[in-house]
Amino acid sequence: MTDFTDRLQEQLDIELQTIEGNGEAPLQTALQSIPVVEKVLAELRNYIHHYSFENTSEEIRFYKEVEPGFHARLIYYVRLYQIETCKPEGGNDELVNYYKNELKRIYQFFTDNKELYRYYRTGAVFLDETYFLPHGATSQLTVEEYTCILDTQFCTTQGYKMAKILAYEKLQKYLSNALEQLTSTPQYAFPFKGRFKWTGPKVALTEYLYGLVYSGMINNGQVQVKELAELLQFIFDIDLGNYYRSRQEMYTRKKTAQYLELMLKRYQEGMNEADEKYRHS
Repeated sequence: MTDFTDRLQEQLDIELQTIEGNGEAPLQTALQSIPVVEKVLAELRNYIHHYSFENTSEEIRFYKEVEPGFHARLIYYVRLYQIETCKPEGGNDELVNYYKNELKRIYQFFTDNKELYRYYRTGAVFLDETYFLPHGATSQLTVEEYTCILDTQFCTTQGYKMAKILAYEKLQKYLSNALEQLTSTPQYAFPFKGRFKWTGPKVALTEYLYGLVYSGMINNGQVQVKELAELLQFIFDIDLGNYYRSRQEMYTRKKTAQYLELMLKRYQEGMNEADEKYRHS
């Protein structure tokens, strides 16, 4: 079993790392990752349905460590997708409150399952046969999130909760980092702060933001959308709100580069006008 699950884990890690390395927004990363994890889980489920465990120790290891480790990836990306699609439209204050509420939900889950959480954190093993065997006293699956894709031969109740613990710990880090980025003050040395205020539509600056990112002309293309957005917002004293969602809305427009085209038009007009003045001077 170990050889198969190790290869499957390596395959999943490579695919997810490739997706994460594309530098997409969290929502797009989640959307691309979910089917990848679902496919691997289906392979694992099919394998286990035709596999006979060598001993109880191997069986416990599967239900306590192996399956929850894979399943946690699915829970993480599904919850990340849900969080990103439900983000408020407002500025930083609304997002800060939103992320704090999501963290409270995670803390509540840990509190509601404090015995298992403590069991996991302390590395205890004395209840393994009860918690992590299909015929154990707590093996019957309850009606919870994601259990529709499970069966008792593939997952136990406590194994499922272990997967949620692993996923929520990772989600906790994501939300904490998002909060830190929203509440920290950018450390830019800019002597003209307040002198340059963006007076055009927010969506225009968002277009320019993505134009700069996709052009690959900053740091040889190694620039994150969020970092550049923070800089532009700081310089021009503006809150762009949810610029990831704004990009999605750009796709629905007849002209996806409306303001970039306007900038090019004005640039050409300005160059022609300057040339005319030079000719007649």
